[in-house]
Amino acid sequence: MYVAVEKKRLQLMTLAKKYGMTAEITVQCSQELDKHLNLLQEIHHKPLHSLRTFGKVNTNYVISYFIL
Repeated sequence: MYVAVEKKRLQLMTLAKKYGMTAEITVQCSQELDKHLNLLQEIHHKPLHSLRTFGKVNTNYVISYFIL
């Protein structure tokens, strides 16, 4: 997950330098970075039992954590 955040951050810096801070492509990349950071924060601030639904681990969080 940390690697995905760093890649997206570097991509954002490159796009901002090339197209400017307000270009649509830069804003889209910034929003994607925000999503990555929000997910990372959510994962790190929720105890494991809060990731469970009906006695099963919510695999969306677990899979996303390892894929991203």
